Amino acid sequence: MWLTVSLIVCIILLLVVVGGLIKALRIQLKKIQTYTEWVIDLQNKVDAVVQTMHTLDDRQMFSKDDDVGSVFQQMVELVDTLNEKTAKE
Repeated sequence: MWLTVSLIVCIILLLVVVGGLIKALRIQLKKIQTYTEWVIDLQNKVDAVVQTMHTLDDRQMFSKDDDVGSVFQQMVELVDTLNEKTAKE
């Protein structure tokens, strides 16, 4: 009799633990999805800025300048890093 009761209690406890783990997993998956959307949005915005910079710099006045050129190069490297880290689909 006690064996049956203890078995039922163990099963109930395991079901509660599994339910909690499933809920935690769903929360984490939602966070990952949100962060992924943020990164892709940021990547698209930075890519658009670099494209605009290239368009404005048709005579390469910015990219050849020492101060502005270094910032220009950093923006290009940032976009390259984002493209490496996130696979654009």
